[in-house]
Amino acid sequence: MDPLNNYVIIFQSKQERLYLKYKSFSIIVPTYNGAKRIKKTLLAIKHLSINKSYSYEIIIVNNNSTDNVEEVVNLLNIPNTRIVKEEKQGLLYARDRGIKESNFEIIFFIDDDVVVDKNWTDSFMEIMNEKEDAGLIGAKILFPENYHISSFIEKHKETFAVTSDLKASEYIVSGMFCFKKEVYDYLNKINYKQSLVGRGINNNKYNGGEDIEFSLMLRYTTYKCYDNNHTKAIHYVDKERLSSENLEKLKEASGYIIAKIAPYRYTYRFPFKYFSSYYYFYTRILIKKLISVEKYKKIELNKILETLRKEKKDFKKREQYLRSIKHEV
Repeated sequence: MDPLNNYVIIFQSKQERLYLKYKSFSIIVPTYNGAKRIKKTLLAIKHLSINKSYSYEIIIVNNNSTDNVEEVVNLLNIPNTRIVKEEKQGLLYARDRGIKESNFEIIFFIDDDVVVDKNWTDSFMEIMNEKEDAGLIGAKILFPENYHISSFIEKHKETFAVTSDLKASEYIVSGMFCFKKEVYDYLNKINYKQSLVGRGINNNKYNGGEDIEFSLMLRYTTYKCYDNNHTKAIHYVDKERLSSENLEKLKEASGYIIAKIAPYRYTYRFPFKYFSSYYYFYTRILIKKLISVEKYKKIELNKILETLRKEKKDFKKREQYLRSIKHEV
């Protein structure tokens, strides 16, 4: 039996043939009261240029919404789309529900305020099939052109899931990304429980940063993160969220998670077969005792203060320059 029968030929040329191991994927769109913003996201998905060789499904996860988001989704009449509900509040729980409901091995996450290019899924799937060790893939996410962003927010835009400089080898910026379901299964196998639940919970101390936690944890496994330079997305962030107060909360969450994940850096980056479970357990306890969560939170918050101080200095310089010009005139 020809083993290539289990693969799909995506294209052929005289020099090259590319055979696909992965030929199906699930697009998961969590939403919480997203009736006013999800239409752009879903229309972009509806008009994706998906290779006919691929099978796919679109799963909308209604995370306890109180608006008419389901009605908006149904009116768009997008093929291969179904709605599921997750009553436990939080983006992390909505995504977990989407994964459990999915039928395919490759998972695409996209927030309900992100608009992707037409080649979004095909370009990601090409990398997944080309790189055997790929666990997770990210791409550029930009602010809309009509957004007028202060230099302060621009400096920390990655905290708001926006980036023009790819750095997947370090971590994935939120908004949209792709990963193998086996990565999710692996993190469950080593009993890693995410701490950052995500937006939508009023009493959650750390509101956001769940994607950074996921990708940082993946760095310490045998999987790798890759960049996709062939596509991009636009993130229509609610402008009310682009505040220094919200940034401070998000940065504090980043510091917290850096400290939490550090013990895993020395325990789970090697395959299970080389070490006993006692090694992982006691090494993690030892490192936890050596790491101060408060220290890392302060480091992240200091980055904000440094930027603010620099911005004030630049503002004063501009004022002085304008005064000097006015005086000369």
